[in-house]
Amino acid sequence: MRLIPMLVLFSLLASPQIARSAEPTPMPLAKVGPWEMNYDTDSCHLLAAFGTGDQAVSMRITRLAPGSSFDLTLYGNRVGTSDLRVDASIGFGDRPAEIKRTALSGTIGSERKLPMLIITSLRIDGNIGFTKGSSPIPEVTPAEEAATTSITVKLPSRKQFRFETGSLAVPFKALRNCTADLVKSWGFDPEVEARLIKRPETTGRPENWLTSNDFPRGPNQRGQSGALTFRLDVQETGRVSGCRVLFRTDPDDFADLTCKLLMKRAAMSPALDEHGKPVKSFYIRKVQWLAAP
Repeated sequence: MRLIPMLVLFSLLASPQIARSAEPTPMPLAKVGPWEMNYDTDSCHLLAAFGTGDQAVSMRITRLAPGSSFDLTLYGNRVGTSDLRVDASIGFGDRPAEIKRTALSGTIGSERKLPMLIITSLRIDGNIGFTKGSSPIPEVTPAEEAATTSITVKLPSRKQFRFETGSLAVPFKALRNCTADLVKSWGFDPEVEARLIKRPETTGRPENWLTSNDFPRGPNQRGQSGALTFRLDVQETGRVSGCRVLFRTDPDDFADLTCKLLMKRAAMSPALDEHGKPVKSFYIRKVQWLAAP
């Protein structure tokens, strides 16, 4: 059994690279109907459908907290693959599809399983955002959102799509309002969060927080893997006061175990407000548990 360390996985999924190989023109898919805003307990989702018939693909844009980063999930037979991970290149608006990500594939639905593809840690401008020990990259502006009218996704086997989203100004404004309400519901001030000069950071040896020796027995025996996104609540002193799983795949064993271990082992330094004063905040990351093949 093996576990990809949380911070290594995050870097793998978030590091932009340049896709240099020449590719055919992506297939345009028109949006069918308006964007829909879904308010979940721990996340905010924009939903839209593109194309018709055999070419139909649904899109979900997800944010788990305020900021410019989001996850992109595609649903439809056209994005199906037998590989657990696939290379994807993404472009926004008139920009070429030069942002590379490792996308995770899967299915949804118990009876009629629909293929899905999850592409994480995207920004319209192609940047990453906060990195440890550095200043935050400026947020994407409403003007940049308004100027973005399409999303291009290139996948292996020459599958390439251009989703004609229309201007993202209005839907992304709704997304910002949703995440501000989300943070309030967690007990944090979205205005303070927006002006942080430093987010909570890991201290010590975070690679020891979750190890292969921690792999739960049941999933190990069944050869099951799992992925999840968690939130740690970090007080002004740096103390981790809470852990919550915001997204998970089956089975539940991974979610329960991850928070149990993080509450025992995680060590953090606090966030700093615009005046350099320590304040309570939160830390969100993704982790993937992988069973041995």
